[in-house]
Amino acid sequence: MNYPKTVVVLLTSASLAVGLSAVLQAAEPAANASSFAAPTAQDKALQTQVSAALKADPGLAEARIEVAANEGVVTLRGGLRDADSVSRALALVASIEGVRRVENGLEVDASH
Repeated sequence: MNYPKTVVVLLTSASLAVGLSAVLQAAEPAANASSFAAPTAQDKALQTQVSAALKADPGLAEARIEVAANEGVVTLRGGLRDADSVSRALALVASIEGVRRVENGLEVDASH
């Protein structure tokens, strides 16, 4: 019987698993911190450009749309009067140079 070898293998495996878990947990906050990093100058410029385009559109000028940009990904949040307005806002933003993707957080809100 090879019980001592089996015990050594099990203990080594357990040690590796605990070590790997510690490394992954230590790396996780660093990864999360980068996703909440302050917007770059390029992100701020894109955010300003998107906001201006939405305000310049007669059908969206009065809407309260919150705009955030992160590495070319633009997130829109707010309430619009109908589904056509939501589609219009998404298409307008997607057409702006520098926008890689649009995240839709817009909702239809008849009170607008």
